[in-house]
Amino acid sequence: MISSLVLLLSLSFAVSQEYPTDCCPWKWVPDNGVFTYYNVTADLRKNYGCLDDCMYVKKGTEDKYCFAPGPLDVICEEYFCGPPECKVTCKEDQQCIEDPGIVCVQAPCCARWSCKSDIDIGYLTIQ
Repeated sequence: MISSLVLLLSLSFAVSQEYPTDCCPWKWVPDNGVFTYYNVTADLRKNYGCLDDCMYVKKGTEDKYCFAPGPLDVICEEYFCGPPECKVTCKEDQQCIEDPGIVCVQAPCCARWSCKSDIDIGYLTIQ
């Protein structure tokens, strides 16, 4: 993915409560560092030209960024599955599955979320 970084120095907008299924838990930009998911912030796309409303913090700093179209390579190999506080991440070739049959009494209901590979792998027995 080709992107550029947009540094957000002044953050005075509402934070969304939606789960960021399209946000990466972290992004790596060669020669620029690692960026860890921070939150979903309403209108980042509209106000700053970002690709989405996902905000990140650069490792080792408190600087907040979003990603916009540009010349930098951005690597994201995983994405959140369910609420980010559950820390369930799926790889790009996996599907995020929610099992509504699991009943929880308190949010977040992390037990409901899992990843499933698109390719079913079986067992081979050689005799």
